[in-house]
Amino acid sequence: MPKNYQYLASLVFQYNQNAILIANARHQIILVNSAFTKITGYSLEEVLGKDPKILSSGQQDRTFYKNLWFALMHHGYWQGTIWNRRKDGEVFPEWQTIHVIRDKEGKPKNYFAIFSDISDSKILAEQLQRAKNYDALTGLPNKNLFIDRLTVAIKNIDMGLAVLFLNIDRFKKINDVYGMPAGDIVLKMVAKRAEAILPSDVTIAHITGDSYVILLPVVKDNLAIISIAKKLINLFKESFQINEKVVNLTASVGVTVCSDKMANPDELIKQADQAMELAKKDNVKKIAFFDASIMSAISLAVFSSNKCALEPCLATKIKRIMIKTTARIINTMSPITRFAFLFFIIFYFYLWKR
Repeated sequence: MPKNYQYLASLVFQYNQNAILIANARHQIILVNSAFTKITGYSLEEVLGKDPKILSSGQQDRTFYKNLWFALMHHGYWQGTIWNRRKDGEVFPEWQTIHVIRDKEGKPKNYFAIFSDISDSKILAEQLQRAKNYDALTGLPNKNLFIDRLTVAIKNIDMGLAVLFLNIDRFKKINDVYGMPAGDIVLKMVAKRAEAILPSDVTIAHITGDSYVILLPVVKDNLAIISIAKKLINLFKESFQINEKVVNLTASVGVTVCSDKMANPDELIKQADQAMELAKKDNVKKIAFFDASIMSAISLAVFSSNKCALEPCLATKIKRIMIKTTARIINTMSPITRFAFLFFIIFYFYLWKR
């Protein structure tokens, strides 16, 4: 680099037509350029030490910011359209990119945002529509569009529909070992592979860092669903080429089936997510269907472990079922077999109590 590179960098910063904002780890603004002042109306002195929330318009909900921070923390950057407010109160759209600068220990040290006012852009409507409905990284529909399509599918249910929740196993390790850009490569490759094997009437959306949801709007039976789920699992049989590294990954798929025209879209996604957690425990099939009775039992167990007043508790129910089942088995045994079985049970519980 030339000896005066810092001076040149300062010129680029100051005369850049895009607004630039730099904040510290405590989210306090420490520097802005002249374009920032021109676009927002705020001078450096007015925003110094303030949280960038000073620009917030209130147009974005908590989910928006939750996803934004998820991207920052897991991928190191976020890009998209955001509505902010100028000093005079006018709300305007920005095309913004935010990056995280980390220290040697990997902790956030600074944040810097670069944005431009796209109020007068001829492609504003297209950008806003795409930003609203599509994931910037993978190009797939995002959760908003998925919910819209799922809502329509629920209203038009004939034989039934299915929601699948696909999660990449141990994806965090990819980011930790190879870096965030490597993780992005994997997410894009998964999206591309999935689109290539899924039917045209099936919607796949990228909803969080390592998860995708799939809508099968028409399903005849579980075999058809399992066929799609297996295809998704098989996407990971082929290795992923990350720069010069070859990485092998696996995935888990949770499934929920619906035939109720009054079903809640968010609840269906939640059910598929819960089933996916069960699928992770199956190292062979890696596929699990949502079962309300099983999930109720799990919830009851968690509730009971917190000493909540539930009656009867899950443990009591399980004991009753075991006693009844054992009694039926014993009644079918011969006297000698019955004696041996009872002796074994008594001896087992004696050791267990000790």
